[in-house]
Amino acid sequence: MKGLTIVDRSQEGLNQIVVAETAEWNPGDNIWDFYNGTIYLVSPDRSYRNILKFEHQKLRLPRTPLTLANKSRDYDEMNIAQASEQLELERLAGNERKIRKLKVRIQQKLAFPFACVICGLVGASVGTIPQRTGRAASFGISLLVIFTYYIVLVVARTLGDTGFLSPFVAGWLPNLIGLGAGVFLLGQIAKR
Repeated sequence: MKGLTIVDRSQEGLNQIVVAETAEWNPGDNIWDFYNGTIYLVSPDRSYRNILKFEHQKLRLPRTPLTLANKSRDYDEMNIAQASEQLELERLAGNERKIRKLKVRIQQKLAFPFACVICGLVGASVGTIPQRTGRAASFGISLLVIFTYYIVLVVARTLGDTGFLSPFVAGWLPNLIGLGAGVFLLGQIAKR
C-alpha cells in the first residue's frame, strides 16, 4: 500500500493514527511492515499523547490483505484503473464470476462516453423533423431512444455477467444499437 493513513482502535484504551509512505504485508510474521511514517497515540481526551516518527515499524492490525481485498468497493463505484487492479486480485483468487463481472464493468466504462455521440446523432435527426409534426413527436422519439438505450444497457450487463455475452459485446452492445437507431432516424429524415 502507498500513501496511507490508518486509524487503529483495535485495542481497548489505545487509539492510534498511523501515517506512512508505504506498507506491506509480511506473511512470515503475519504482521504489517510500515515504512517512513509517524504514529500518533491519542489519549481519551482526544489530545496527542505521544508522537513517534519511524523509518520502519511492525504493527499487528486486525486486518490481513485478504480481508482488505474482500472489503473492496462496489464495481460500479470504481474507475477503470481501480477496476483493473481489482481484476488482477480476482484473477489471483480465481473467482470466475467476479472476473467476468469486472470485465463487463470495465468495457461499459470504456463504452459509456461514446453514448454522447449517439445522443448527438439522435438529437440531430430529431432536430431536423419539420415543426408541423410537432415538438411532442420529437420529444417522444428522444425519450423512446433513451429508455431503449437504458434497457439494452441493463440487459446486456446481465447477459455479460452470466457469461451469455462476451464482456466486449456486453459493454458495447447498447452503443451499437443506439448507433443503429440514430442512423435509421437520420436515413428516415433524409428521405423526406
